[in-house]
Amino acid sequence: MSDVPVAIIASGGLDSSLISHFANDYGDYNLLHVNSVDDSELNYANSLAKDLNVRLHSMDLNYDTFVNNLDDTLFYWEYPLVHNNAVGILQVSKLAREQGYKVLLGGEGADELFGGYPYHQLFMKANYLSRFLKFVPTQLNQALIYARTDTKSAGTHPTIEHILVSERFKKYEQKYSFVSSEHERKMLSYLASELEEYLVPLLSRADRMSMSHGVEMRLPFLDIEVIRFALNLPLRSKLSLSKSKIILRNIGKSILSPSLIDRPKTGFTVNYSERFLLENGIDELHHLNKYFDSKNVIRNLYRNKQYHKIMKLYTLDKILKRNHDNSIRY
Repeated sequence: MSDVPVAIIASGGLDSSLISHFANDYGDYNLLHVNSVDDSELNYANSLAKDLNVRLHSMDLNYDTFVNNLDDTLFYWEYPLVHNNAVGILQVSKLAREQGYKVLLGGEGADELFGGYPYHQLFMKANYLSRFLKFVPTQLNQALIYARTDTKSAGTHPTIEHILVSERFKKYEQKYSFVSSEHERKMLSYLASELEEYLVPLLSRADRMSMSHGVEMRLPFLDIEVIRFALNLPLRSKLSLSKSKIILRNIGKSILSPSLIDRPKTGFTVNYSERFLLENGIDELHHLNKYFDSKNVIRNLYRNKQYHKIMKLYTLDKILKRNHDNSIRY
């Protein structure tokens, strides 16, 4: 419900496609899409717009766009660049403003609630592995279940051992004490803990990037009734070793094109860290040198091709510099 124009962020993925379909039962809501040109999903967004018979507004995001909007992204987010796609979210809010939309519907929350990230399945596999290898000597067992995953944008996720001993995980495991299966209890607790661990900073980013252009972001999957429903779903409706977001895919089968349901998850990728760092010769961070030897740290990160981590440090250094300059000015 809104007194101002509303549009839908259409990534071309399952979550935003479901929102687009159901929202169109209440009116013709046009779609917005930022096309990350080096990992384009534009054809999927176009397919959705055609199926719904609505207009798709699209803009390209390339390396030059990334560079030109990096400082603005840091200014509005006031946080190191954990994910490069924050620049893309800034762009979609800019596109919305240009097209006259004041409210956007987005698909955030579905992956956390229904097990949509690749590392959710990795956690499940590692959890199974730890159960079946209990007879193995402790050190070897731990080595085997220290499953890690590297994604294009986020880097290395915590090990299963780290997650299972966290206070946040334990809190949810107590809430799920009525679940008899230890494996299911751990998986449900892991997914629930992500609502605090992973989703909260994503929502902060989305809110700050959208409000930078006076646009309000609304997230239907995070309606309290949907959250309550999802948290009480059995694991078999969410995740298996071979499938993710099972219940959402089952819903989509009757209303969406198969190409939108069966496609692998790519996410909104903006992979320009390596090029940016090398072109700008980033090898030392002067404001961070107060806390550690940044030159040595960056050298080691380059050696291991951990460009996303260097980017986080580089953007943190820029924020420190800005704060330092402002303190001198005032």
